[in-house]
Amino acid sequence: MHTISSQSPRQREIGLWRRFYEIFACWRRRNRQRFDLSKLDDRMLRDIGISWEEADNESSKPFWRS
Repeated sequence: MHTISSQSPRQREIGLWRRFYEIFACWRRRNRQRFDLSKLDDRMLRDIGISWEEADNESSKPFWRS
């Protein structure tokens, strides 16, 4: 049995590109945040309540891992 999709092929393509962009933007944002975290000194890390080890662990993750 076939189901009828309410989206046209063009709408599905736009949806796929939108999802790709959202994933890419998330990865880019995460990569930047981890880079910034890696540059904080001990005083700044204490201010935000994390240890150097936690910051190092988080900033060493690849961008695609949450």
